[in-house]
Amino acid sequence: MKEKGTGQYDLEYKNCNCFWGNDPGKFVVKSLNYLKGTEILDIGAGEGKNAIFLAKLGYKVEAVEVSEFAIENFKNQLKLQKSEINSRINIICKDVTTLSVSKKYNAVIAYGLLHCLYSLEQVDKVVELIKGSIEVNGIAVIVAFNELIGIPNVQDYLEPTLLPINYLKLQFKEWRILEYENDIITETHPTTCIEHQHSLTRIIAQKIN
Repeated sequence: MKEKGTGQYDLEYKNCNCFWGNDPGKFVVKSLNYLKGTEILDIGAGEGKNAIFLAKLGYKVEAVEVSEFAIENFKNQLKLQKSEINSRINIICKDVTTLSVSKKYNAVIAYGLLHCLYSLEQVDKVVELIKGSIEVNGIAVIVAFNELIGIPNVQDYLEPTLLPINYLKLQFKEWRILEYENDIITETHPTTCIEHQHSLTRIIAQKIN
């Protein structure tokens, strides 16, 4: 297991200045159809592509990320933005498993975070944190690798927790599920340029009480 306080993708963040690209996640874009209010918590924010996208639209984002290398890339991306965008984003360097949240948000985003945790027990804990951090009628936007296919050889440095195929649907069974899909994606990254696949689950769920 990697040392506490480091991220699963540290090697990649260290070796390039933009590992994930600048386009927002598919379900972050979809979430605009359901978002009410402007206060968003983005946990496992990575290099900030989702936070920056939302800040450009006027949302206020608290972005939590454990990897110092990711945060360095995030801050470099912010230098390229207009000053008012920067003022809408607060970056917090923190391990989400020790995060304490004292307010409610209109939305919590966990894009590619849950499978970076080291056990299903940790995932359970973070899912409960997400649920407890959202106000009534607010939404959770979550994307995570599932167990349908394993981790490709090109990313054998990962030590993931691959979620059971229906895990997120069951966790949010008492919420209103607005969007849901299991999918297989094909992608490449600038550090290797090797095409590979992941199986993942995407969900947008609304808190109804």
